[in-house]
Amino acid sequence: MVGIAKSRTTPAENTRSGDSFATATRAIARCLERQSELHGFAQTALNIMEAELGYEFGAVLVIRPESRRLEPVALSEQGRGPDFVEQDRAYVSGHGIDCGSGITGWVGASGRVARVGDVRRDRRYRPMRSSVRAELCVPIRAAARSLGVLNVESPEPNAFDEGDERRLTAVAAQLALILQTRAIRATVDRGGDTSREVDHRLRNSLAAVGALVDVCLHTHAAEAQRAASITRRLHALTVVHDLLTRRRWQPIDLHELVRSLGPAAGDRFFVQGPPVTIPLRQVPAFGLVIHELASNCRRHGALRVPWGEAGVRWRAEAGEPCRVQWIERGPRIDGTDPGGGTSLTNGLMRSELRGGIAWGYRPDGVHHELWADLDDDER
Repeated sequence: MVGIAKSRTTPAENTRSGDSFATATRAIARCLERQSELHGFAQTALNIMEAELGYEFGAVLVIRPESRRLEPVALSEQGRGPDFVEQDRAYVSGHGIDCGSGITGWVGASGRVARVGDVRRDRRYRPMRSSVRAELCVPIRAAARSLGVLNVESPEPNAFDEGDERRLTAVAAQLALILQTRAIRATVDRGGDTSREVDHRLRNSLAAVGALVDVCLHTHAAEAQRAASITRRLHALTVVHDLLTRRRWQPIDLHELVRSLGPAAGDRFFVQGPPVTIPLRQVPAFGLVIHELASNCRRHGALRVPWGEAGVRWRAEAGEPCRVQWIERGPRIDGTDPGGGTSLTNGLMRSELRGGIAWGYRPDGVHHELWADLDDDER
């Protein structure tokens, strides 16, 4: 399997890795706003990773649902031109990488990361290149489904570390958005609707990635925090896109949106409220707000302890903003937010949901009040 061979860096270069990661992530996010075709985006992402992060080669493979086989969609030219890429694509495709077979197939089937210091000692490895020693493969996931893999390899043993894993996971999350966009378009096409309005909505959703990435990069000093923050939020967007795909790009019921983006805590998380439909253009923003509140609840709030409880309740009256309460019963928190979630939520509530949020931190937990104008006005 052709992958990415990571260049060795000096200690001075390593001190710049955070800035390099920020530069690469911003560049890939800008590409995501402009490019919704998988091959072009994947190829550009690999080129950016090579230029900014010191990688030399790259491979992106997607799972074909009908065959459950991994098919290469982007490979590095390795300095040998596009003709070589086509030859290598045929070579990799000819090996028939099935889900569950080899390291990449295992990642595709399990949706889990594989970081192998020496492939010769790993029983899952299927040799395709005699020079390969180390391999890192991360899944491209939407919600709980694996859509493909981003694979990296090196002739040097133990070439990849946790930093590489975080960087590739962040890029894989951006690739997942492109794959979800393709799925939505395919669903629309099967229904006989190829309207420009659908394309406009998709592009608006992808354009939000640039702003989201900037918030994450400006509010996290350490590269590990930056990568984790970006990946979490991009994964939340893929959950929204997956939900829209399953609902054939129709408005979403608030109960379903909260259950999809809220914390998986069983009977410790309640959802109460009358039927409320979220207008299509506001679904991504509302979903990200729910994700931010749920993430804070799991990591800092009530659900970080086994006895804590949380939930959402709302009311809606005709002609009035939808009023939502986010309630947690658990340990006290002070509301300090080094991760930028407060700024992101405030911005989404104002600009996309035409409402706001009153943050409430109490001795027995939190009680946030949100209001949103769900009038389906496209202004």
